[in-house]
Amino acid sequence: MSINPHARSIRTRKLGVLLQSARLAAEKTSQECAQTLKISEDTYKAYEKGLQAPTLPELEVLSYFFDVPLEHFWGSLAKAEQLSRKSSIDSLRILPLRDRMVGIQLQQIRTNQDLAAQQLAEKVGIPEATLIEYEMGERPVPLPDLESLAECLDADIKDFFDCNGPVGEWRTQAEAIQRYLELSPDVRDFVSKPVNRPYLEIAMRISALSVERLRTVAEALLEITY
Repeated sequence: MSINPHARSIRTRKLGVLLQSARLAAEKTSQECAQTLKISEDTYKAYEKGLQAPTLPELEVLSYFFDVPLEHFWGSLAKAEQLSRKSSIDSLRILPLRDRMVGIQLQQIRTNQDLAAQQLAEKVGIPEATLIEYEMGERPVPLPDLESLAECLDADIKDFFDCNGPVGEWRTQAEAIQRYLELSPDVRDFVSKPVNRPYLEIAMRISALSVERLRTVAEALLEITY
């Protein structure tokens, strides 16, 4: 399987539209976004114009800065749903670290599949030297390139999302809040009352039981009932 280079160009332009949508919804300026990413304002404007693509770590920082789900940048609609953000983050420290982590993940997936760097580079349509720089964390991976690499490696792009850093923790908390809000009002009311905590803990223990153990418990309850 090989990747159509035009697909990456289209993806870059679409990212620009989604970035601009999120920025305007958050009422941020291009200058503020550039300062957050520690890049020039011209570079950030090139992102929104679709002339240049941001990296996944940069999108993670921007999703945090805009208070929108990271999934916004994979949506078909230019609409930003605000979440809850606690404080600012040190992007100057986080971005290089995340770039290295993404590179390590790429290399691990590739080597686990016994795929040579040259083979993968040819499938994606990038120079082998560029791929090696990506894997070594020496060059940030533009998101369209990362998506193409993930597709060729039969990997999910979400596997590369930050899970343990500040942005990852924020996303986990935001998702938990969203799941809570999706519950019916009576269930939310039950869950929010401290007096019901013992019942929730019992439910958690039951959900962790194996099918065999659940069957044994059910049979024991029936014996007690009768």
